Amino acid sequence: MGGLPHAASAAPVAVDAGQAVRTAKLGESVEAIRNFSGRVDVAIPAAGIQVCLDVDGDFDCSAAEPAITTDAAGNFSLTLAARTALTSPPPLLVARIPAGFDATGAMQEAYRLASRPMPVTVISALTTLDALRAPTGGAVPPMPTPWLGLASTIDIHDPDDVTARRIGMAVLPALASATTRLMTGSAPMNIQAATAGAARAARQVLAAYIDPATGNLLHTVAPRTLRVETLHQVQPETCAAQPVTPISIRTRDAAPIDSKVTYVPATLQIEGADTAVATDIRGRGNSTWELMPKKPYRLKLGKKAALLGLPASKNWALLANYADKTLMRNALAACLSRMLGMDYTPGQRYVELTLNGDYVGVYQLSELVEVADKRVNIGEPATEAVDPGMGFLLEIDGRLDEVLWYYSQAGVPYTVKSDMTPAQMPNLVSFVDRMEGELYSTSFKDPQAGYDAHLDADSLIDLYLINELFRNNDGFNSSTFAYRPRGGRLQFGPVWDFDIAAGNVNYNGNDAIEGWWTRYQNPYFQRLLQDEQFRRHMQVRWRYLAGRLPDLGGFAFATAATLAEPQARNFTRWPILDTWVWPNAVVKGSYARELKYLVDWLGGRAGWMNVQLDNAP
Repeated sequence: MGGLPHAASAAPVAVDAGQAVRTAKLGESVEAIRNFSGRVDVAIPAAGIQVCLDVDGDFDCSAAEPAITTDAAGNFSLTLAARTALTSPPPLLVARIPAGFDATGAMQEAYRLASRPMPVTVISALTTLDALRAPTGGAVPPMPTPWLGLASTIDIHDPDDVTARRIGMAVLPALASATTRLMTGSAPMNIQAATAGAARAARQVLAAYIDPATGNLLHTVAPRTLRVETLHQVQPETCAAQPVTPISIRTRDAAPIDSKVTYVPATLQIEGADTAVATDIRGRGNSTWELMPKKPYRLKLGKKAALLGLPASKNWALLANYADKTLMRNALAACLSRMLGMDYTPGQRYVELTLNGDYVGVYQLSELVEVADKRVNIGEPATEAVDPGMGFLLEIDGRLDEVLWYYSQAGVPYTVKSDMTPAQMPNLVSFVDRMEGELYSTSFKDPQAGYDAHLDADSLIDLYLINELFRNNDGFNSSTFAYRPRGGRLQFGPVWDFDIAAGNVNYNGNDAIEGWWTRYQNPYFQRLLQDEQFRRHMQVRWRYLAGRLPDLGGFAFATAATLAEPQARNFTRWPILDTWVWPNAVVKGSYARELKYLVDWLGGRAGWMNVQLDNAP
């Protein structure tokens, strides 16, 4: 493919490097460019990055093009030979970023960044979007044309502009990851086309999160959101319906499982596996254990094992979904979480369980919400009593049924779900008190002095929107998790426990499509909704989520197809399709009508939220 557009469409004119060339910065001219110096702004260590003058326009560095490598701080200074010929305007400066870890911690393929040459050149994600913003065959408009809605005071080519650098670092994972996906996807592109496609997508996503009142990136937005939406723009991914696998569990001497505390030794056999897995099993859950005849269980394997393609662990859950006659509300919530790119979504697989020779129906084998590298990763554990940077996993749960718990000053019931000693509890209390103090201070909206330092609004908005869409009765009352990575901010998630959501509950009015619920269940929301940027972020993020609902519907019907025969066996074992089960809001009489009710309910709920959030988030 031809070179990326970065100059006027007129034929190149060879000029000597000693001639004056026109720059795009503020419409001014500078003296002839002989020395190209500046800095490469990336999230990985910047030493040894090759920077070249892309004379042939292929968005890469060939052996014949002038090039140099950056120092430890990412600085470079490229001096041209006296008679080096250039085009006018001069070519782009291109930085070849090597493979490594991106800002999210994921392994990243090599990619490219670029900038139009300036007296001092910053090469960043933002300058790349700027350099590639002209349509094919068109000229780059001169600066300072309003671009992305950024304030005119933000200079993306100024190495000392901290605002531009913050925005650039936020969009960098989006640009890099989208370029990689386009280069390695089902229809691989070369580096030129991939970078151009990624830049177009990243510009569109970024522009939506620029505050029109300030011309700055909303202070609530994290790189994760920009990355996820950009990846969706370039190559959408959907949730795949999983097959249903028969499994068998036999307890020692066919002992009954009648406790949520005491484990019973057992073996687990997965159909198709060569050997059985040693495990212990006990009951789990609250109302699902106490009220339902189809019991949920917890497994504790003798040693870590990867089950049905999920990462190896000792601890697993078997979710019964007895009251959810579609058997899929948990699966739909998890799918939406993956679409939003939440940092961790518990993996789940459908199984048909036979227990001590008795077929007991369709279950979901699920990862547990627990601290682990591939589950909720909170970093290195605390070893001292006093550790201000201590990471932890919490559940918002009004039952307060853990050994360690804390009722915050704002009235939020936090129970501790990670390893913590009573002597370490002051670390948690101090952190939450400080976070809430900032949230309820007069400067709470300020990006430096407000809640941003201790509360991750980006993750809170995503968890809120899923719960509000499903009108989850338990949302932010119980089964709602939050965690702090070591030295970090309070994050919210993962999603958990949606079986009596989405119209499947007959109290608190939560079978109704209309009306807010989740936003009144936690005091933080009412305060955060006083922040105009938080409200706008929620509004824009909702538009993205709402745009994914057709994909969610497709996943629901694909899952129903895989469950066609298993659900029939399940409801032969548990004949409840025409019977009221606590806390059903409706009884539809057949699996097909239960599925239609769920899909229609979510569609109606989304329609109501569309109107409300478009008017006053």
